[in-house]
Amino acid sequence: MNKQIYAAGAVGSGGLLALMIFLNGELARYTSPTWSSFIAHFVGIFGSWLLWKLIVRNKNIWPYSSGTPLWAYLGGVGGALIVVVANITVNSSLGLVGSLSLMILGQACLAMLFDLTGWFSFEKRKLMLADVLQVICIVAGSILIIWSGG
Repeated sequence: MNKQIYAAGAVGSGGLLALMIFLNGELARYTSPTWSSFIAHFVGIFGSWLLWKLIVRNKNIWPYSSGTPLWAYLGGVGGALIVVVANITVNSSLGLVGSLSLMILGQACLAMLFDLTGWFSFEKRKLMLADVLQVICIVAGSILIIWSGG
């Protein structure tokens, strides 16, 4: 696939993430962050099971490798924590946009750490000035968003 398709998929995924955090935050406002997370993950499990049943027979769509390292299955633990913490921060003075901008900052910083150290089988690479500028821009944008009450 070409880079445009991957870029469009990443942008679409970011939009879905914002929508998910908004919906989970609204549910948490009326219930609790923990209950909202439980419901979100139950719905996610059911949705994943349905998708799996629909596409598991097509190896091009659903490639499976039995050599998957065990640590790769721990993403769900992080996902559950993200949902609970996001439910709390979205309903705080940060709001949805402030929460998402700080989440992007955390993602960028951790991704750069993975690139720098080679953790989790990533290829090591040196940080460039563009990487540092990216973090500075995200920090500046987050400050503007949070201070302006956005």
